Amino acid sequence: ATVCITKIRLARATHFVTHVNRNMIAYIGPHSRKLLIFFVLLFCSKVFAFPHGDGRLRLYNYHTSELLEAKLTETKKIQKFFRSRSDAKEIVIDPKLLQLLDHLQDHFDVDTIELISGYRSPTLNANLRRAGVRVSEESLHMQGKAADIHMDEITEEGLVEYARSLKVGGAGYYPENDFVHVDVGEARYWELPAKPQRPFIAMRKGVVWQ
Repeated sequence: ATVCITKIRLARATHFVTHVNRNMIAYIGPHSRKLLIFFVLLFCSKVFAFPHGDGRLRLYNYHTSELLEAKLTETKKIQKFFRSRSDAKEIVIDPKLLQLLDHLQDHFDVDTIELISGYRSPTLNANLRRAGVRVSEESLHMQGKAADIHMDEITEEGLVEYARSLKVGGAGYYPENDFVHVDVGEARYWELPAKPQRPFIAMRKGVVWQ
């Protein structure tokens, strides 16, 4: 009986709120409606805001040994740093990816993010596939939307777990090579099995990794 009474009260309350909301919307003028829509959108933007940091990045390029300190607005500088290592091709790096990296760096209070792979040209991607490297034929690296990274201050397990919790894109863990893949595509997650004797990134320089 208590359950039934609770359901009835809940139904009445829901009907009352709906009725009041409809009456309010019916009586407010067009300008007020616009104002209401504005505040709703503002609220949603705050609740579902894309993660961000302080607007600055400090990165180390594993393949070129270059160090970058830049504001997110310095797009040309960042674009060159993220260039495809085999042919120096460049592409505009997705601003959301940069915001994500900025957020991760600040969240973990990281001094420098090591960039293992940034932009990957279609030619390099195809060459890697022919060499037997496990890369996607439609990799988001080719669109400037993905990065393979390492941070000394946090374990790969901790990094990928947090990146997954953000639900703003893909997050993959490559334990064999000690790096985490992050991107701003669809939210998806994966982890490759580790081999008993995994080589570190520093031992895999050359054409086989990007």
